[in-house]
Amino acid sequence: MDYRRLMKFLSITIALLIVALFVFVLFFFSTFKTEILAFVETHGYTAILISSFIMDTVVQPFAPDVVLIGGIVSGLNVYLVLLAVIAASLIASIIGYTLGYIYGEVGIENIYGKTKYEKWKNKFAKYGKVTLLAAALTPVPYVPFCWVSGIFRMKKVNFAIYALLARTIRFMAGAYLTLLVLGRI
Repeated sequence: MDYRRLMKFLSITIALLIVALFVFVLFFFSTFKTEILAFVETHGYTAILISSFIMDTVVQPFAPDVVLIGGIVSGLNVYLVLLAVIAASLIASIIGYTLGYIYGEVGIENIYGKTKYEKWKNKFAKYGKVTLLAAALTPVPYVPFCWVSGIFRMKKVNFAIYALLARTIRFMAGAYLTLLVLGRI
């Protein structure tokens, strides 16, 4: 088996495993949500940091907002909960970007060829900022956008603005709305 076919096979296998994990989590969504919130209530800020990091590292249907809301509802300090969620999300985002930056370009070129890679890179150069901003501000799975930003060499300053800053604003808004709903504002 030549290298290109092997890489395609591995890519498809990994993609199928990610989809299977996503479907599994969706199927047991309420159980996972209950367990995550129990983990936060039991272990506090450490659970918030770990859960938020995992949620922004692995493609799955939960966003760190679940942990943010759970921590605030549990009565933990809002500012420390917010700090833990933002820190974990930023670290996970930077790791995703870096992995894409280091390993993605060669993998994409080897699997799909230089022509397709350049075509996709040009599209990302045109629409990447808006797409990344939308992913950072909405509940769509955010992780792949960090990888793609690294793969297509988005400038680090643009990544910081369109992903990291937008993500921080999203979590701050989520904390504010949670406090508002709970009647603490």
